[in-house]
Amino acid sequence: FAFLKKRGEVILAGDSSGAALALSLALEHRSVKLVVAISPWLQLPVRGDGRKIESDKMLSLSKLDFAAKLWRGGVAEKDVRVSPFYGEYAGKRILLFAGEKERFRPDVLRFFHEKSSRGASITYLEGRGQQHCYPLMKTPEGREARMRIFEKLRMDLYGEGR
Repeated sequence: FAFLKKRGEVILAGDSSGAALALSLALEHRSVKLVVAISPWLQLPVRGDGRKIESDKMLSLSKLDFAAKLWRGGVAEKDVRVSPFYGEYAGKRILLFAGEKERFRPDVLRFFHEKSSRGASITYLEGRGQQHCYPLMKTPEGREARMRIFEKLRMDLYGEGR
C-alpha cells in the first residue's frame, strides 16, 4: 500500500470478503479516492435478514459462519477491520454492488442508506434477479455492471464522461 500511496490517490476494488478488506483499508488511508465494492461481506457473522434469505444459491450460512470464526479470530465482531459495516465513511466515495437474491443484500442496502445519510458518496447498483458477485459473471447483467465500473474509473481517473 505504501508504494501505491506514493504514486498519489488510490482506487481499491474487491468482491465479497475482498470488498470488505477494501472498505476497511479505506478507513485507514486518506489516499483512497474510490472503493469499488462488489457484494461486500460487511458484518461477521451474517446477521438479521441476511440469515433468512433462501434465494442465495452461492452462500451457505453454515460455511459463512465457519469462515467468519476463522477470519475474525480473537477480533471483536464489530471491529471495522473484520466488519466494515461499523466504520464511518463520511467523505469517502464508494461504488457498491449487490445481487437482488444474495444473502449480503440486506446489509449492503442498510450500509448504503446509513453511510449515505452520514456524508459518504455512494453509488449503489443492484442486479435484478442476480446472485452474489454478479458483476463478475459472464451474463448480460454482469457485463453491464462491469461497464459501469469502467465508466466510473474513467471518470475518476481521467475526468472523461463528465
